[in-house]
Amino acid sequence: MRQVFYRLGEVILELVGSPDQAGEGPARIWGLTHTVADVDAAAALLGEHAGPVKDAVQPGRRITTLRTRELGMSVRTALISPHVKA
Repeated sequence: MRQVFYRLGEVILELVGSPDQAGEGPARIWGLTHTVADVDAAAALLGEHAGPVKDAVQPGRRITTLRTRELGMSVRTALISPHVKA
């Protein structure tokens, strides 16, 4: 798996794909990720509707995914801690 991040102002666009070749057909969107001030508190508030909080690919950030089917959501959704500025 290969991940590339593009910063567009306050927005970070993450592209994920195979390092070897592109698949057949059009590209697909995985879902949306929202930045929250305290990802641990947000996950605790959501309880069983959030997965475990873990380290994100981006250094210094933590992330959780929501169990969107259980919540009746059609778009896969994650919550991530704020970007750590060096």
